[in-house]
Amino acid sequence: MDGSSSKYGLTPEPPDPFKSKRRHEENKKRKNESKNKRVVPKNINYFHRFRNKSENRDFYSEIKNKTLYDNVKEMLEMLRSEYEINEFVGKINEYSFRHNVWKHFVKYVTVKEFCLAEHEYIDFDILLPNGYMITINTSTRSTLEQLKKEVFFQANKLKFNKRLLSMDNYLFVMLAVNGRKENIYDESCQLYVYKLKSPILALHQPSENVVEKKLEQDIGVAVGFPIDQLDQKISSEAKLFRVSLFEFCVTTIADRCCSGNGHYAFFEDNILELEYKLSVKSQNKIEDKKMIAKVYYRSFEDEKNEIDTKCICVDVCNIISEDKESGVVNIMTIPQLINFTLKELKSMGNDITEESKDFVLQIVGQKMFMTKENIPLTSFRYIRSSFDNNCTPQLILCRKKLIYRNLQPFVNMHVPYYVRANRKKEEITHMHLHEDHGDTRYLWEFEEDFRFELDTAGNVSVYDSEQRIFVRVALTVGRHVLSQRDSTQKSINDPRWRGYKMDLGYYLKDIPPAAQLSFALVSTVPKKNGKAETETLGWCNLRLFDYKNRIVQGRKTLYLHTPTTQNSDTYINPSGPEGMNMQRGSHPRIVVYFKDYSSRSRKIHVKYPEIDKIKKYVSILKSNPKLSEEDKAIDPKTVSIEEGKKLKKYLKYLDGTALTEGDQLYLWKHREYICTHFPNLLVVISDCKTIWKSREHVSQFYELLTRWGNISVEAAIELLDNRQRDCAVRKFAVDILDNWLNDERFKLFIMHLIQGIKYEPYYHNPLAVMLIRRALLNYQIAHRLFWLLRAELEQEIGASESVNGKSCRLTGETNIEGKYTLSVVRCTIMLECLLRANVRHIGPVIKQVRMVNELFKISNEVKNNTSKESNTKFLQRRLKSVVHDMEHVESPLNPVVILGELCIEECRVLSSAKQPIKLVWNNSEPLARLSKKTHQMIFKNGDDLRQDMLTLQVMKIMDAFWKSMGYDFCMSIYEVLPMGFNIGMINVVQKCVTLFEIQTNEKKRSVSLAMETACVNKWIRKYNDDTKLYLEAVDRFSASLTGYCVATYILGIKDRHQDNIMVRKDGRMFHIDFGHFLGHTKKKLGINRDRTPFILTDHFLYVIAKGRSQFKNNHDIMKFRENCKDAFLILYDHSRLFISLFRMMLSIGLPECSTQEDLNYLKASLMADVDKDVAALQFDNIFKEVTKSDLSTKTNWFFHSVKHM
Repeated sequence: MDGSSSKYGLTPEPPDPFKSKRRHEENKKRKNESKNKRVVPKNINYFHRFRNKSENRDFYSEIKNKTLYDNVKEMLEMLRSEYEINEFVGKINEYSFRHNVWKHFVKYVTVKEFCLAEHEYIDFDILLPNGYMITINTSTRSTLEQLKKEVFFQANKLKFNKRLLSMDNYLFVMLAVNGRKENIYDESCQLYVYKLKSPILALHQPSENVVEKKLEQDIGVAVGFPIDQLDQKISSEAKLFRVSLFEFCVTTIADRCCSGNGHYAFFEDNILELEYKLSVKSQNKIEDKKMIAKVYYRSFEDEKNEIDTKCICVDVCNIISEDKESGVVNIMTIPQLINFTLKELKSMGNDITEESKDFVLQIVGQKMFMTKENIPLTSFRYIRSSFDNNCTPQLILCRKKLIYRNLQPFVNMHVPYYVRANRKKEEITHMHLHEDHGDTRYLWEFEEDFRFELDTAGNVSVYDSEQRIFVRVALTVGRHVLSQRDSTQKSINDPRWRGYKMDLGYYLKDIPPAAQLSFALVSTVPKKNGKAETETLGWCNLRLFDYKNRIVQGRKTLYLHTPTTQNSDTYINPSGPEGMNMQRGSHPRIVVYFKDYSSRSRKIHVKYPEIDKIKKYVSILKSNPKLSEEDKAIDPKTVSIEEGKKLKKYLKYLDGTALTEGDQLYLWKHREYICTHFPNLLVVISDCKTIWKSREHVSQFYELLTRWGNISVEAAIELLDNRQRDCAVRKFAVDILDNWLNDERFKLFIMHLIQGIKYEPYYHNPLAVMLIRRALLNYQIAHRLFWLLRAELEQEIGASESVNGKSCRLTGETNIEGKYTLSVVRCTIMLECLLRANVRHIGPVIKQVRMVNELFKISNEVKNNTSKESNTKFLQRRLKSVVHDMEHVESPLNPVVILGELCIEECRVLSSAKQPIKLVWNNSEPLARLSKKTHQMIFKNGDDLRQDMLTLQVMKIMDAFWKSMGYDFCMSIYEVLPMGFNIGMINVVQKCVTLFEIQTNEKKRSVSLAMETACVNKWIRKYNDDTKLYLEAVDRFSASLTGYCVATYILGIKDRHQDNIMVRKDGRMFHIDFGHFLGHTKKKLGINRDRTPFILTDHFLYVIAKGRSQFKNNHDIMKFRENCKDAFLILYDHSRLFISLFRMMLSIGLPECSTQEDLNYLKASLMADVDKDVAALQFDNIFKEVTKSDLSTKTNWFFHSVKHM
């Protein structure tokens, strides 16, 4: 420790007792002297276990006269090791005869009273797991971990250590006061902390330790790197988070359902919230009795043996029926459908003894069931989508007992060593060593300004002899700068300030809990013209209050982050991540001193007051007659209608910094009215700088937050982006989401919520806990959360490694030394707890991880293939060698899908620059041949799929909004899953082709490179030759085109050529490959290739017009335009949400979604700054411009054809 440590009365740590050569020699000399005296003065006392005696009895006095031999024998009996007691005693005797001191001491010397505190050094007798015993002389101030290292260091010198495993397989065991054996799980404390009454310890391998090692190994394989040493690498805050999250998981899984259709891993088809409204086509089908469902039945033996070749089919024609007299529509429920089916089966002569309650319905080809009894069949997503798409629903009768027996039963979580250590910590740790020891005082007790001292800077690069540096520091809350100051400038050759007072002129009591200090180290070089050239060398944000709301004290060394272009003007970066640069190395650093309120004799913690104290202060404040007018709230009863309308207009403000100080004070004075009448204004009012400037405002705001009205889900998500850093506000938002989001809606936002964790200042936070809780209660969420967290982990580690040219994959043995950042540690702990709680699912997860690792290896081999063998043949040959790792495994994209046998002959390497691999598996579900025979996926290596996933996830949210308003735009949103650094999997949409493939087929009959206007219409008619089928296909094409035109326009999706647009055989079109969005376009010779807001060519309009040559002003085109406008205005109403979702993703590291300019593009496309009527008019004009001429798109497509034909 340097000399500065004594500045604030810090006590230096004791030296390592095993690193001092001098002490080692002294101890060795002392031992030799004791051998010559033939009498070994030992100050020891050993325990003895007595059965059937009171636990409170003190046994020390009863064993003082026993010899060491007798006490060791008692200890060995207690340990019950794999060795027989006689073998133990024999080994002790054997060792004793070889060493005279042992022979005399073991047999003849009786023990004396032992007191650890009286000696600086002590001899510990350690019983090894192989039956031998050695003596270690050590300092009483050494830790148990240091003692263990010394034990194994000495044991390795002897011959009898051959059967010893590595030391992390063993635990120390001591005898407690009551004579019982007690494992010591926490080895980090010094010896005098433990309540040892004798210096005899035993090392053994407890049964739970064997289980723990196997579990840690499996978790390490799943996560991607070993976690057995994690506890030694992380901070005390992270350790506490690890323990508390584990304990939370224990209570959560105890409450979750593990049986029947409520099982957390039982997959139930989604229930749609909307009532089913019959369309004209559906009405006609009812009258024609064509709205039917097929239900299949098989015998008990066939179902048990998974045979589906002898199924009996029943056609149910009255799923939906209408009473002709009253016009009432009747829709079957699940029990009614099962009863009807069983009745029909019995009428066919089938002998069925089971009752209807013994069955559930499974969707053909899917591991998805329908069991909800009182729900109309048309409220199930599968039934609804089947009828809407003119398909016949196909279901299978399955016996409940056969289905439910495959569900995992409840299993208690294995308690790891670090949790056991924490549970014992309070029992074995002296109070003065506990981190919470000392006195607690509150921030509001101090009457002083906030200040600290600037000491030195280091690791600063010198590139000019006249270079000088200074430190800029700002007191900030989120983006708001409350106070700012620059230090004096120092020469780059002597960057020392030594006690320089940094007084921000801010009263200590006024500092809010969310306050942070934003540091920037700035270099300045004077120029001849009198101006100076400045450059930010690094920045860092330091939270002033820790995870226990205690203000920072003492010396802090801050390693700075590399500067970005976003903080080039202000130098500081308050919106950046909190905490210093964990990689350290050669990064610049600064050293600062905060006031230490502790004394030499007593530690003092200074905390921010709890909510109870805040409420008391607020009540005193409100009763104060001298309260300023600015702090008084307007009575909600006196607010007029005009003032209410004015307040409502503030919801349009997307940025609190755009509000004037007068606007902020106006909102603040109406806070009581806003709290109850416009609770969504919390998004705006919490982003006002004036809220955080004084203790009076902060305390009243916190008190008001305890009785704030319910806000919308959209507002809650907006409160979790990078602008809001106050923990109380974020917790309020998390509670809203947890209460109002069902599992299906929760899945829509899980990707964004994971990014929201990055803006949490502490390891333990409500958002992380909520994600874990929802995952433990729903296995589909758990599966998705695992892969997204693992991809996030690999992305963060892999990004830094790839820059250095190293491997960037987590393979299970990856070394992440030096990369334990807050984000990495938090993701690792969340993954660990998720896997520990779902221990029965670790096997399937590991199989998925190994499959991905094998595909990554094969993909690299394919890319490096130089043999004459084609890449596809090479791929198929390699797949045969690893086929056992890739069959009968849950799909990483969706655990509902079980991948059956791998169809190696159908797997191939696609003709693309990154050479993606197309993989095909058989569908192993019963009767899959009737619906979906195979599961097809694409494995990509070399592309960052996070942008594709973000785009498609936002499209899912758009589709949910449209459906909630009664619009079904037949969106074909496929699954994309990033699985690490530039790797991932994509679900293949079957029975579809690209526009380029359609054009290529037409080219066989034409020599033109231009795409014929009628070619898409011809292709749709080819696969829908019946007039009725063709008209239905056109309707689906028109609906899907509406959705994708609006979605691609708002998201600014570019690079739209013929290979990025596909059409399905049933008429639906969709877009793929979203490599460029938010207006980022590809350029050719400096010219933008995409010059239209969205793609709408004559080829598409010709289909909408059903092949009519005069289609520009066709009625169908007019209707299509109105649908597009309606779809846009629905999304316009949710502008704040979409902007917030992309703001949350700024931290993900996508080049095209990283700056404020990218968000500004989204604001412009959503027209968020104008009224709804104006937005409708502007979109109408954009539509007219797009349909006026498609020359630029046709030109782009022409050159794409020239390149690829």
